[in-house]
Order: sequence, then structure tokens, then C-alpha cells
Amino acid sequence: DYVNVNLQKLQSTEEYIALIIFLSHRTHVTCQKKILTYRVDFSLDDLKLIVEIDGERHKYKTEHDVERDLGIIAELGYDWDIMRIPANIVNSKPKMLYDAAVDYKIERQKYKASHKTEYENNLSKIRIAKKRQHELAERNKEIKKQNEQYVRILYSW
Repeated sequence: DYVNVNLQKLQSTEEYIALIIFLSHRTHVTCQKKILTYRVDFSLDDLKLIVEIDGERHKYKTEHDVERDLGIIAELGYDWDIMRIPANIVNSKPKMLYDAAVDYKIERQKYKASHKTEYENNLSKIRIAKKRQHELAERNKEIKKQNEQYVRILYSW
């Protein structure tokens, strides 16, 4: 009742540990939830919190992660947050994971309450930019198809 998970989709030992911790607190959790074109490690629906367990490879992907997180929040809405936890923290302090998630959510709510208009405006800008980015990608596909047709026509002469 509390879990929506395909255990084969969990990608690390740390994700298994996190799942056990979340379930021990009777938290409704969805593992490897698809949002837009991404998969998130955990969606804690009761808290409206996405939890990402970041291994070593995420050290070098911070710009990508930020863009990804902004897109996910823009899709889910203002009341959702994303918490990124290094895998080594899950290994060294697993029992603190749930409390850290709750504390993080409380702090984010306080921050959002004091910056609500600014935060909502930024989310709106992100949604518009993502929509425009999608439109441009679709247009580029059309142009590529047209170019391929032109090349075929030229080679057929």
C-alpha cells in the first residue's frame, strides 16, 4: 500500500537503503517515477518531495542536474521540492535520511513563503522557456526532414 516500486529499476545499494528507510516511516513512496523525460529516484508524495541519491558521477553533472530539477519542479508545481543527497551520506547515516527529508521540506516551505512572488515568477519563466525549447526542437526536426528530402532530390538528378 505504501510503495509503488519495481525493484529491478533501483540502480544502487543506496537506493535500496533509502527505500527501506522511507518504508519504515510508512511514507508513500514511488521509485523511479517518470516525470517529463526523466526518472527520479524517489517521489515522497506525502511530503511533495523528490529525493535523488547522487553517486560519484553527479559531481560532474551539476549544470545538467540543475536544469533537470528546474524542469521537474516546473512540471510538478510550486509546492514540490527536490532534495539531492550524496550516496556516501546514505551509506554513513542512513537512519537520518527520513528526518533530513522532512527537515529539508520544512526549510524549503519557509524559504518559499518568504520569496513566493519571486519563486512563482521564476517557475513561470521556466515553464515558458521549456515550452519554447520544445517548440524549437520540433521545428528543428521538421527542418531536418526537409533538408533530407532536398538532398535526396539533388542526388536523384
